[in-house]
Amino acid sequence: MGRHAQPGVSWTGAERVAILAEARAALDCELCNARISALSPNAVQGVHDAASALPAAVVDGIHRLRTDPQRLTRAWFDSLVEDQLSLAAYAELVSLVCTSVIIDTQHNVPGLPVAPLPDPVDGEPSGDVLDDTVDIGAWLPVMKAEADLTDTGLPSVPNIARAMSLVPRAAALFSARSGHTTGCSRFPSRSARRRPSSSPPGCPR
Repeated sequence: MGRHAQPGVSWTGAERVAILAEARAALDCELCNARISALSPNAVQGVHDAASALPAAVVDGIHRLRTDPQRLTRAWFDSLVEDQLSLAAYAELVSLVCTSVIIDTQHNVPGLPVAPLPDPVDGEPSGDVLDDTVDIGAWLPVMKAEADLTDTGLPSVPNIARAMSLVPRAAALFSARSGHTTGCSRFPSRSARRRPSSSPPGCPR
């Protein structure tokens, strides 16, 4: 999990490790468990059993992504990125949560304890995002790709390979852990550029 502890695009190394801690804490969170059992997660209000000092909205996002992702809505996403996170910060957050689940599951299945969280690496977020993206109706803008189909009738560059391509490092981390490598070699890196931060205190942009 060493790569997870390095400074990212929108999050510091310490914040990224805190995200990993929250993803694990979500499994034992009373609020999350109550929401899972409810007809709608919005019917249950409360405070998460947090494992970090991350902003409450970020903790909520991590816990929802970890425990109840199938019921996330566009309205929830829009409220999160409108008030709390940039699109790049959200993409990086999703990559960290998803890859931490993969790593922990690889330990859990054979009955091994999960790996200890790594020590964060000092440094500032790079701010590097993909400059040349398109809106295809997904929650995040994605990299441009040819619309040609393979012999199977599927796109030559599948959407899962484009999902987090706004942040090439986040997409590469997910691909390395998930095995979804088809098309990932096409992630552009030369067109990534640094965008200035304009986030409110405590919330990366």
